[in-house]
This record gives sequence, C-alpha cells and structure tokens, in this order.
Amino acid sequence: MQVIRTTNSQEGWHNRLKVYAEKKKRLNFYKLVELIYHQATLVPLQCALLCQQKLKKHSTKRGETVNAQLFELWNLHNIHDISVNELHCRAADLMGSIKTVTFNANI
Repeated sequence: MQVIRTTNSQEGWHNRLKVYAEKKKRLNFYKLVELIYHQATLVPLQCALLCQQKLKKHSTKRGETVNAQLFELWNLHNIHDISVNELHCRAADLMGSIKTVTFNANI
C-alpha cells in the first residue's frame, strides 16, 4: 500500500508561502506573482524527481506510525479478522477524538 497525498500536502506549501509573505511584511501583488512564477518553474524538475522516486514527502514520526497502524488495520479487515465497524472505530481512535458512527451491516 502507498500513502496518498492529501490537501495537507498543499497546505504545507501554502503555509510556507504565508511565512515568506510575513517575513516580507508587505508582499505586493507583483512580488507574489514573481514568487509563484518561480515555484512554477520548479514543477518540471519536481515531476522528474518524482518519476525517479528521488523526491520524498516530509513526514513526522507520529504520521508514519499512524499510517503504519492504519495499513495494519486495513490488512486485518481485508483478511476478515475485523469488521468494517471495528475498522472504523479503531481508525477513529488512532486519529484522535473523532466521533464514530456505527454502521449497520444488515442494511
């Protein structure tokens, strides 16, 4: 299984852009366009690095641990060791205080 990138990946880029803008105090429109243009020029390089599997996503130790545990839960579900409801509840426990919904398998 492979970790899927989410909007969190894009939020990281937006946060870095925000930090850059805050350092400049007053980031005018033309500087913003210049910054975005520079980022756009890096896209072909990033695509090539991704294709060669040389570009990695930064992840925290906790994120890696949670992903590994989620994959393990999914594998348990795939081999029918746990139900959908148990998968959902245990995944919710991993992700934090998320309200869980009980699914009725008889529907």
